[in-house]
Amino acid sequence: ELLELLVRYLGAPPRRIVDIGCGLGWYGGHLLARGFDWHGAEMKAGDCAALAAAGLPHTRIDGSGLPFPDAAFDAAIAIEVLEHVREPDAFIREAARVAPQTLVLSVPNAELLAYLSAHRVVPWHMLEADHCNFFTRASLEALLRGHYRDVEVGVYAQHPLRTPEGTALHYHLYAVARHAR
Repeated sequence: ELLELLVRYLGAPPRRIVDIGCGLGWYGGHLLARGFDWHGAEMKAGDCAALAAAGLPHTRIDGSGLPFPDAAFDAAIAIEVLEHVREPDAFIREAARVAPQTLVLSVPNAELLAYLSAHRVVPWHMLEADHCNFFTRASLEALLRGHYRDVEVGVYAQHPLRTPEGTALHYHLYAVARHAR
């Protein structure tokens, strides 16, 4: 589901994409196969070794910034990364610097926690010890509006449980931010 959202919002290939916090490069393999010029940016040495073994283009980063020139990419993606970042504002500022046209990201949806508590359910991903940030649609939009002119925030990955009123719940938020300030 998210791969299709990425393809929709990244624009037609070939486009230069930096995947910040790319992990093992799952999205990279799929985006390269669809004609995108994908490049991973990853902190973990083990993940970088796996990226190299898979032949995926990448740069090891140290978390203090991105070692790329201004506007080096047409778009940046950050999938399930922002919740782990100590300084989300600095992270977004750096993404906007290297990819001022478009940023597409995904984070866990903190809005569903209140609804799931009645069922005594918490999504496992929310419990990870290294989560520093929890986002709702409003807080994610506010963060991005500080750096981009146009921001759209939505939901994906429907949860099987619903609100007492029957409204669908979703595990994740996605955001598309365009035109850095």
